[in-house]
Amino acid sequence: MDAGRLVLTEDLAALRTPTGLVTLRTPDPARAAGVLGRAVVGRSGAVLTVRTDDPAAVNAHLVSSGIAVAELAAQRRSLEQVVLELTGPGTDRVGAL
Repeated sequence: MDAGRLVLTEDLAALRTPTGLVTLRTPDPARAAGVLGRAVVGRSGAVLTVRTDDPAAVNAHLVSSGIAVAELAAQRRSLEQVVLELTGPGTDRVGAL
């Protein structure tokens, strides 16, 4: 609901679809970033964020290149993100005094 109108009716699983980003942890992030190239959109320590629609292919590519992958997970939108995307900022916010 947004301003008294129904904006969406959908199953929760459908709302939380993958974002096209994968988070992966590897003991060799620099080498992994080199192998994945421009698909890497972020890095924080041993964790890389990779743009892909096929997480299994990313894993296979890294493993076939001799790079261990400790963790790999497709990012999904949170329910809060879904609601904010559909409704925008609320009008019930109190301004600074």
